[in-house]
Amino acid sequence: MGKPAIDKTVRLSEEINAEEHCMYSLGIQGVIYEKMGDYKKAIACFEKALSYKTRSNYAILHRTCSYEELGYIYIKLGDLERAEALFLLQLLNGTLSRLCKYSKT
Repeated sequence: MGKPAIDKTVRLSEEINAEEHCMYSLGIQGVIYEKMGDYKKAIACFEKALSYKTRSNYAILHRTCSYEELGYIYIKLGDLERAEALFLLQLLNGTLSRLCKYSKT
């Protein structure tokens, strides 16, 4: 699956308001860019994935993964302060989602 296919997946998912699918596709695209060493494009993908506000379990998972991937990119870029903040957001996102899940039962 190349970049045009992923772009099409994101576009189609947006058309039907399937935000968690957009988040997933953007996450894959971000990982590909990261592996290619194109950190600027990888960051853009993960940040766009984080811009979706849906609160499904899958969205929480994708949001947590996006924070983690961004943290690793910023370590590679030498920005340890930003990386640490992103890992904290990753931890908080996962913890708060579990607390909300159990408070509803």
